[in-house]
Amino acid sequence: MNEADPSHFVFEPLPCAPPFHGLSVSDLKFPLAAEDRDAIRSLVLRIVHAAQQIGLSKPALCLDTKQLHHDGGSKLYSAHARKWSPRMGFCFDPAARPPRKLELSDLMDMEYGSEVRLDDRSCIHVSRSEHATEAYSLLAGRGIATLLFFRNTPNSEQPGKRYLEHTREHLLKYMAPGQFQSFPFYLPLLSSTGISGATAEQLQEWMGETDLYLRESPDSSELIFVTRGPCDALLESAGMTRLGVVEGDAPWRLEIDQRGNHE
Repeated sequence: MNEADPSHFVFEPLPCAPPFHGLSVSDLKFPLAAEDRDAIRSLVLRIVHAAQQIGLSKPALCLDTKQLHHDGGSKLYSAHARKWSPRMGFCFDPAARPPRKLELSDLMDMEYGSEVRLDDRSCIHVSRSEHATEAYSLLAGRGIATLLFFRNTPNSEQPGKRYLEHTREHLLKYMAPGQFQSFPFYLPLLSSTGISGATAEQLQEWMGETDLYLRESPDSSELIFVTRGPCDALLESAGMTRLGVVEGDAPWRLEIDQRGNHE
């Protein structure tokens, strides 16, 4: 994203085991400055709208609490929490070491100037799904949001509920023995590095029924986009332009002016 007007978002393709496809918008230093959040909000809401146009559900929204406190985020969340009906879970990087609690040896073995790695990372699911898009709009650009989209069904809430149950059943094993065992769901925090190194079986385990996974990643300073199957129709519906004419995965571009409109 450029500082100039218009803002340029380029989705770069990632190596990804089929049938999955991965894209990333890099160099996004979450949490973004307040004046830079309108553009990312507009981009993501455009994808939300496009997803519904091609038959996907409204998004399920999960909030990584690691950076929620920045710039009044906690107060903003608290003001709306009752309406959103939050449910607390656990989030983690499935491509990293098994999450465990901090031990004294971790502090003793640290190199000077390095940061303490804390695996105890909670996650909030906005269980009132009709408020998920509104909640994202309020908290966009802070590096806390993961949006999950599913193939539309008559009961649009069921796939999201089944996915959270899937994570409890299939992702609990990623925890260190005896650690963080009691959460009702476990949200995988995907990154370009983790996606690129994963097998199709691992991606299937992490994604479950999810057809589109979209995450603001403060850890890797990027917007992560993973789909089950080709994503060209979705990106075109969102108003993006494919860069290049060769077959196969290619970058996609969207320009957004300061008013949040695409060009």
